[in-house]
Amino acid sequence: MNKVWSIQFFRFLIIGVLNTLIGYIIFSISYYFLSNQNFAVIISYVGGILFNYNSYAKLVFYHKPDKIKIIIFITIYCTILVLNVILLQQLVSMGINVYLSQFICIFIVVPSLYLLLKKYVYVRKVNE
Repeated sequence: MNKVWSIQFFRFLIIGVLNTLIGYIIFSISYYFLSNQNFAVIISYVGGILFNYNSYAKLVFYHKPDKIKIIIFITIYCTILVLNVILLQQLVSMGINVYLSQFICIFIVVPSLYLLLKKYVYVRKVNE
């Protein structure tokens, strides 16, 4: 792994911790009041999409906002959302507490999200 990639991934993790903490709090509050894990996950993702796009663009990948990239970003987030919901359902069906299950999901969806964002949204041009 080269130095630039590792520094960028470290920044992604730091900003991601903040984004994930906010998303997890939204998930927990939503689940507490709604008692529906799927709605709680969806609410947490919707609540974080624009905040996360801007924080990753400005603080991790150093990209200016771009309408096409925002659409790709939302598409990736929706894909990760589906992955998250499926994993969460599987873990809960195995008898794991819903809060712990969502915490476990974080360790799968975060690296997946990073790789997809780096490849399809925050792509560096050759002359950059």
